[in-house]
Amino acid sequence: MQGEAVYGSKLKFEEFCDSETARFTLLSNNGKELESSLYKSFILVEDNSEAVLKAIQFSDMKYRADYSKSPLLLVDIFKVDDSDLQKKIYLKGIFSTNFKKEIKYRLYKRYCDYNLDRVIDTLTTMDKRNEHESVFMNLLKDPNKWALIEEVEQFKKIKLQMSPSQEEISKKILERRLQIVWGPPGSGKTHFLSLFTTWYLSEYKCKLTKNYIVGVTAFTRAAIENLLNRISTVQKQHHKTSDFDIIYLTDDSKKNHFNGIKKCRAQNLMSEIGINDKPIVIGGTVWDWFKVRKSWNSDWVGCDIMIIDEGSQLLVSDASIAIECLNPKTGKLIVAGDHMQFGPILRATYPTFPLNHPLIFGSILQCLMRKENGNVIHEENLILREGQKHNFGPLTAQLKENWRMNEKLNSFFQMIYGKDYKISSLKETKLLPSLLFEDPDSRIQRILSPDSAIILVKLMARNKGLRNNPRTLEDKFLQTEVEVVEKIYISINNVEETKKPSLLIVTPSHRQRIAIQLKLKRYPNINLQIIDTTEKMQGKETADIVIACFGFYNLDKTSKKEFVFKINRWNVATSRARSKVIIITTDKMLDPEDIEISINKKMREGRAFLNMIENWVQNNDNNIGEKRKRENIGIIKWTISGDEKKQRND
Repeated sequence: MQGEAVYGSKLKFEEFCDSETARFTLLSNNGKELESSLYKSFILVEDNSEAVLKAIQFSDMKYRADYSKSPLLLVDIFKVDDSDLQKKIYLKGIFSTNFKKEIKYRLYKRYCDYNLDRVIDTLTTMDKRNEHESVFMNLLKDPNKWALIEEVEQFKKIKLQMSPSQEEISKKILERRLQIVWGPPGSGKTHFLSLFTTWYLSEYKCKLTKNYIVGVTAFTRAAIENLLNRISTVQKQHHKTSDFDIIYLTDDSKKNHFNGIKKCRAQNLMSEIGINDKPIVIGGTVWDWFKVRKSWNSDWVGCDIMIIDEGSQLLVSDASIAIECLNPKTGKLIVAGDHMQFGPILRATYPTFPLNHPLIFGSILQCLMRKENGNVIHEENLILREGQKHNFGPLTAQLKENWRMNEKLNSFFQMIYGKDYKISSLKETKLLPSLLFEDPDSRIQRILSPDSAIILVKLMARNKGLRNNPRTLEDKFLQTEVEVVEKIYISINNVEETKKPSLLIVTPSHRQRIAIQLKLKRYPNINLQIIDTTEKMQGKETADIVIACFGFYNLDKTSKKEFVFKINRWNVATSRARSKVIIITTDKMLDPEDIEISINKKMREGRAFLNMIENWVQNNDNNIGEKRKRENIGIIKWTISGDEKKQRND
């Protein structure tokens, strides 16, 4: 055992805020970010070998529902205060003992899947039925065969404005029962799903049965709400509000939802819709769909279509609940996502299966991607070789228009998503205007120049004395990283308000984020977001300029190397920008000497991605001459603080 399983997060008790809330100072957290939680998601024990062993051996699943019988203290994180360099953690629980300030404590995340009971119930129901009646089992065995339909629906002209690839995928959905929609960053997956849903329910409403239901689910409730709101917006824009209804399954009656979306508890859905002459779009979590199946009467044959958004993040086991809500004879399944960004979090090591065995321990999107011969599609190299194309099976279709990035930035991501991933002809391209940034520091002028879509700021230590002191050096690199961000921030903040670009700063570690926030809080606010982890970026809003802070120097721990060299993390961090990506990194990351990084496949892929960025910056700036290319205009060498005598504008 290693990592969090042994160390957890080390805390020091400060005080009781009330009878159920206590404040602690975070002393160390082994690189894990802590967030507010529910359902008694953490174990708190004293920091000694006996208590730590009990925490490690604790049966999470045994006490997942009845917290009162737990032999160890189960708590939730009520609040995280990171306004200071020493983070404060507020824990909520039933405290039957007094904490002591002289004793240290350990906080462990419980490994508990709260959908487990619902998944087991769903699988048990499948076992009791004839195997041919289970949608999920038949789908899992052979998605290609399951997708076949006897009668293809006749295609009707799409009156809504769709791009060529959106229209092509819409046709494919009519021709089969299963469609995987592969949507690279900026391709508008959610918008396409809303367009298709509105078009289909409006144009085909005359042939649809009463209570025709399109189900919607996703990995997060926010994604479900976003898709429902988008469908409602498109419905209103095209005057289709009378063609179908939209219902959101939620227990939160206070939460406000606009755009004519009705709210309903999952267990009350049957009485809410009654006998409806119009089709209905119904969105909810897999837990909501579990309650729908349990409460609906025996006459219900299931959803006619189930749309799974964020399918690259939803576990196969969780997806089975929603899939079992499909009409077993005619139901269609649409799964949208991008398996090249973050997938589901797996907390265990699973066996390696034969090529024809479904990937049941990953995402539903990748599980259903099969080759024509039925073999599963395992992870491939993310980076395409010259002339190479991705092939993810006959049921996978790619959205090929980039609605987010400008031409320059998109040309880099064509190396990942293919040469036919192009800027949409319907998109208004936004470029950073020339001479927008006037700064006395020539390095900042080069960083913010519109000539380069990607800039590498390489932090360097020339002083040999500093290199011999890793801890001091790490602090110096952080200090310099903060200074670079501050200079960029000031320069952007001086731009005329109407031309001021939006800015997003990605800080993978808590220490980086706090240092940058403390430095920037003295300045007036601009259109700025600071995100502490790249995991939180996926599916979020974009910005004109993204600063990715990867100025790490001390890479002595395997866990840290696995973190910073994860290729999906780099892909997510760099793909949120519309016009420019600024990557602050170090020569240690660009050219690591550690043999482990070369041997470990995952680390090697991340390093290759970073090297690909470096090579692209050197060789693919089309608007500059050969002389300036040789000067590496896109790579800014920045000597760390304390080494200013050797500073130069390379």
